[in-house]
Amino acid sequence: MEENIGPKDRKRIAILEASEAGKQLLRRKGKKTSTKVIYVRGALLFSEYLGKSLDQIVNEYKADVEANLVKGWEKWEEVFADFGDYLTQKHGEGTTAKTYFEGAKALINCNVPKSARIKPESPTGASRTIPPITMEDLRTLRGAADERERAFIDFLKDSGVSRDDAVKINYKEVKKAVEDQTITAHKINMYRGKENVEYETWIGVNAIESLRIYFMVRRQRGEQITDATPIFASNTEPYERLNVHSLSAVFRRLAKRTGITVSTHRLRKTFETYITAGGAHPLVAKYWTGHKIKGRDIEASYIIPPEDVQRDIYLRAYPYLDVRPQISVEELSKAKIESELDTMDPKARKSYVQALVKRFGYKPSMKRLLDDIAKQLDKEEENTDCPNGVHCAEEFAQINENELLTYLQQGYTIVHTLANGEVIVKR
Repeated sequence: MEENIGPKDRKRIAILEASEAGKQLLRRKGKKTSTKVIYVRGALLFSEYLGKSLDQIVNEYKADVEANLVKGWEKWEEVFADFGDYLTQKHGEGTTAKTYFEGAKALINCNVPKSARIKPESPTGASRTIPPITMEDLRTLRGAADERERAFIDFLKDSGVSRDDAVKINYKEVKKAVEDQTITAHKINMYRGKENVEYETWIGVNAIESLRIYFMVRRQRGEQITDATPIFASNTEPYERLNVHSLSAVFRRLAKRTGITVSTHRLRKTFETYITAGGAHPLVAKYWTGHKIKGRDIEASYIIPPEDVQRDIYLRAYPYLDVRPQISVEELSKAKIESELDTMDPKARKSYVQALVKRFGYKPSMKRLLDDIAKQLDKEEENTDCPNGVHCAEEFAQINENELLTYLQQGYTIVHTLANGEVIVKR
């Protein structure tokens, strides 16, 4: 062993020599001291990142590619992409992340035939400071997402939960919020294994409404939802729980579609940034994201308030996280009135509008709204090709949850969720 290798690197090399996979790496890549050291560090970082021994990693890779070469490569491309993200977040710009990445890749490729070697792209390097996602970009992402992706975005953005913790969460933790239409902020009890700490966090109306639609869609496609059903699940049968790498892959595909950099870590950063901008104390935000509050000062020990106060803090700060479009009272009123008009015959519709004018006509905004609706009804009387009334012009509908999936597939969007569980949609 070379004399110019330090004691820490000697210990690292000894760990590799104790495994078959490590021995093979050293045999093939250990000619130059500098190469040996950097590859050893990269392989051990990869082992630490995955929580598996060197031999376990290599054996799992071999089993995957032997079972199906293409699917095996796809799985491990995602694993290496996540590892690359981890390295750039940890080591920032420069060659360090790339060289450690090469060491991890060499661990695999030194232990398999040439035909089975993996060729993941090295990390490009990233700033140590990960910026939050802007509200404009979040709205763009949500607009390009399906019901499942939107629920994932909103849950992580509203809660600040890490990727490792998110994949463990079951329907039981959000059941009350999904099934009770009156809830606008919901507490979730969490455990973060990385920090070995129990903590609490919250989700707001974006996540709650997205989860309601997502689980409605899941039920309509025939999935049986129980307390143990994972929130972060695959989109095809048997609807299995996602692991951390497959969850990251969801956001990589969304990033490719939109051109907007999105990841579980950026959504976590977005939560922490905007919740503190909205007035939450930084130590409270730190607690909600599952970080240990270190230090022995009084503030660090006693800053976390009781649940009811936490809810108030979260709700006051939530407007900074809220990505819902600002719908005017007038637009909501119009949607509600038009959904009610849809159930009436032409004569009843006109009488209904006249009654509303008599009741609310003194309010300027309502007078304008009702005048517009009255004019629209007059036009409809002249249009014999529009037997269904107001929907020929505006495409509003008030529907129940069993009809929602069909309407969403036809291009409708949700305008408002009513207290009785029904929703108003428009196209």
